[in-house]
Amino acid sequence: MLIMKINLFHIINGYWSRDLYALLISELSEKNISQTVFVPVRKKEDLEKFRIKKEDIHYLYAYIINSVIYRIVFWLKIRKSIAYIKKNADLKTFHLTHAHTLFSDGAISYYFYKKFHIPYVVTVRNTDLNIFYKYLFYLRPLGKKILMNAEKIIFLSETYKQRLLNRYTSENIKNNLLMKSIVIPNGINDFWHQYSNNAQKKKCKNDLFTFVFAGEFKKNKNIHSIIWSIEILRNKGYNCRFKAIGLGFNDDKDYVKYLFKLKADKDYIEFVNAVKKEELIYLYKKTDIFIMPSFKESFGLVYAEALSQGLPVIYTENEGFDKNFENGFVGYAVNPLSVEDIVRKSELLINNFEQIQKNCSQVSLKFSWKKISNKLYNIYSDIFIK
Repeated sequence: MLIMKINLFHIINGYWSRDLYALLISELSEKNISQTVFVPVRKKEDLEKFRIKKEDIHYLYAYIINSVIYRIVFWLKIRKSIAYIKKNADLKTFHLTHAHTLFSDGAISYYFYKKFHIPYVVTVRNTDLNIFYKYLFYLRPLGKKILMNAEKIIFLSETYKQRLLNRYTSENIKNNLLMKSIVIPNGINDFWHQYSNNAQKKKCKNDLFTFVFAGEFKKNKNIHSIIWSIEILRNKGYNCRFKAIGLGFNDDKDYVKYLFKLKADKDYIEFVNAVKKEELIYLYKKTDIFIMPSFKESFGLVYAEALSQGLPVIYTENEGFDKNFENGFVGYAVNPLSVEDIVRKSELLINNFEQIQKNCSQVSLKFSWKKISNKLYNIYSDIFIK
């Protein structure tokens, strides 16, 4: 039984960008653990952002990525971060570190492992695979060292795990990495669980089906393909409508103009301004299927939020959310480049709607921060005891 408190050092380059890290750290604070969070920021206004005021949570906010050069020259940013931590933290007091990205955070954890023998766990995220591994070839040897020396490798989805192991890992180390790999998804705000919708809908293929999208109006979100797909479904005899929510929030203005041309006089297509989550839940209750076939996607918390409201989902194959569930269980993965595939999977979902919708209301707790923090705490404890 673990009695001594674990002293954990988080390294989180993107802490200031969204509240999901704060939600995790808040949940972990309920365990027998003391946490220090290193947060390098690009803007002064991001200092203190998402700070949690609790006794066993400490922060090192650092306004050190204050020039474009630090974002371009990878090692300058790493060296500056290491120097700041060494000056402002007593590293000998930490039992382990958690690098929340493979490269930008993992390089720092790896340094402290080599210099001070502090064990670490590392999380592999979207930017690690779709930017660092894909384009920054010179950093791949570093990625290998970080992975080989980590106590545990955390992936947000099975898709990320398979992509790294099959595309970027040599056969001679694959088994080693596989043995210490685990899939732990991101969680969603407890708000979504608190107001989860378990109501079962009775629908047959001839009924009205309203598809809904919520997010930024940008080309990557592939809203134009949704519009084309809805039009094809209607031509095939399905009674479908489409509601796109998020207009006015971080729009790509040229893309918005293009979408309004596509919409033209189609009264079955509706664009809605961005709304707060309280109103979004209300709008979700009036729709049936969540659809977002993005070209590139991180974990995609919006899919999990939609599931909590009993909405089946159409999501992008081989991106972050894919393989969290068996295809066809809570919805279908689609090829974002194929309108034909989006239409085919939409038909499958409509024809199997009642069973799939029933499954959705049962799975959203998989994305509870409480469950996720329990898994992480068990990992930390195992390393600490070792």
